[in-house]
Amino acid sequence: MEIEKMHRWLVFLSACMVMIVTLGFVLSFGVLLVDFINVFNASRSKASLVQSVFIAVSTCSGLFVGPIMQKCGMKKAGCLGSVLISTGLIISFFANSIPYFVVSTGVVTALGVGFLFVVSYAAVGHHFTEKTALILLSIVNAVSGLGGMLFPFILAYFSETFGLRGTLLLSGGIVMNTIPAALLWTQPEHILPKNRRKKGKTNNAYTSEETESRTEDRVQNDYKNEIVPRHGETVEIKKVKYMQNTEHGLLRSIKLLFKDKCFILFVLGMALAYPPIMLLITFIVDVFTDSGLSQTDANFGLLLMNAFSIGGRLLPGLLLQSRHISSLMVPAFASIVTGVCMAGLILVRSLSLKLVFSSVVGIPLGIFVSCFSVTNLDIVGPSQLGNASGLTLTASGLVSIAAGPVSATKRQTSL
Repeated sequence: MEIEKMHRWLVFLSACMVMIVTLGFVLSFGVLLVDFINVFNASRSKASLVQSVFIAVSTCSGLFVGPIMQKCGMKKAGCLGSVLISTGLIISFFANSIPYFVVSTGVVTALGVGFLFVVSYAAVGHHFTEKTALILLSIVNAVSGLGGMLFPFILAYFSETFGLRGTLLLSGGIVMNTIPAALLWTQPEHILPKNRRKKGKTNNAYTSEETESRTEDRVQNDYKNEIVPRHGETVEIKKVKYMQNTEHGLLRSIKLLFKDKCFILFVLGMALAYPPIMLLITFIVDVFTDSGLSQTDANFGLLLMNAFSIGGRLLPGLLLQSRHISSLMVPAFASIVTGVCMAGLILVRSLSLKLVFSSVVGIPLGIFVSCFSVTNLDIVGPSQLGNASGLTLTASGLVSIAAGPVSATKRQTSL
């Protein structure tokens, strides 16, 4: 038991480290937009194609990350993600055109980000009780905000010292450090004593069947002492019964997700609300520099946004501890705040007020980032977390594919 508890907390700490590096790089990617424009003498529309493809692929990759994770296990899927990110960034050193960057950074690196994004959440969700996991996933997301605060300055320093290609090469080396962390993400049953397991198939995928209507209290008797269910055992979460895999378990599992109206509403809402705020992050540094701020001050604005997002990332896990707050109330609140802040950024002309609104928009940004894991866990439970997070990311990615070039074109014509 002591080894098991120690392993669970090592999984949690490793997930924090992985998210600091990967999400910190993603949220700071807008710092490099100016470099893409200057190095290749490209228009904003063409240069932003790298960021747009990056966001789209990293989110759309969630569609197959869940099934791969269930087939191969969390450890192999996590290591694959780390290798993809580092490889994409390292080969970007040899890029000589924007299309090359679109493939190396926008596709290869983004695929790795999608893997680590989903698998790190699933690793924490599978090793703790659901209520504990809600808090810990919020903490993982909050800690990852430190990466969003640090990486703008790290990337800016690398860019000034080593140029765009050198920045991506060094970033690839930094991301390689996530490989040892991913090696800790074994399935929980691997470290349990044999007498605590039940005989059954050892495939890691899950299947589900509908049962009684759901209530807010989902603490299971099967989750005593922070032990997750083992192979062959059944876990009821009022609405959904999760059992270990049968031959066609994965397909049935995904079909059940599409029958969950709450989950479908959440996916549609995130698809409409998350891409605009990510596009704002992409262009925020460029907007500030065109408004008269220096590159350093513009990076400081991005730092403030990421600092405020740390508080936002803690909110979903804390709020969902209450029986009076439903799963969809948290992202709905974030959407309202986002709309108000983005309207303020458009309407106000004062640079100081723009900085205020860009800082406050970090709160819903943090909420949205946490919602991918926390709200999905609250809606579908830990066994379906990988598939649910992947489908939610994919829906957001599909919208990002269309929204990115349109936003860049409008930004270009507005100058």
